[in-house]
Amino acid sequence: LKGVGPRIAMCVLKSWANAWTTSLRMQEARELPCIFGCPDCVDDLEHYINCDPLWTVVISCSSGLSELLHAGPHTKFGLCLDDSTIAWWRMLSIAFSCYHAIKIGHYSEIINSLESGNSCQVHSRLLEYASAYANDLWTVI
Repeated sequence: LKGVGPRIAMCVLKSWANAWTTSLRMQEARELPCIFGCPDCVDDLEHYINCDPLWTVVISCSSGLSELLHAGPHTKFGLCLDDSTIAWWRMLSIAFSCYHAIKIGHYSEIINSLESGNSCQVHSRLLEYASAYANDLWTVI
């Protein structure tokens, strides 16, 4: 992962290794649906690599290029080695960091949003974290 800092490299490598701490992978007692409110989707990396709420916020906060929303999983994982690879690694790092900050630090908000059917609070947290991480990571050379 040449050209990125250790934090980005760690997030990308953990993503490539399917090491997100999703309730499905961790075999938690309560298997969650998508924490960002996608209907009929599970708390699993396979979903999050295509999760519209997650990637809409990540891409909006880091590049603003809406056409990137149509990128496939290989591109989002940074597996298509081209001029945009480092940008995708940064965005994957933001997605990884946001997911874990919300899942670990705001679990009660996730449960409240799931029970109420209103994901506004979780989406607000997502925007808050994505903005902060994008600000921080986009300056990494």
